[in-house]
Amino acid sequence: WLRSDYAWIELTEQTILDPKAHILKYVELSKIQKLVQDHKSGIKNNMRLIIRLISTELFFQETINYFKIRSNA
Repeated sequence: WLRSDYAWIELTEQTILDPKAHILKYVELSKIQKLVQDHKSGIKNNMRLIIRLISTELFFQETINYFKIRSNA
């Protein structure tokens, strides 16, 4: 899926590989980049961990956005 599906590649780049990602407060970007690269090259199947990282990042984005909106109301 991540090796060939452009939509997944784009989602990965827009979430966990984005230098502004919230997840980077907890995990170094270089470690995430290596994890994704190892998966793309077929060295390791990191699909489940990558999905968890993407899900966590999306959770952070939605939660932070929600509280920004609520604090402005």
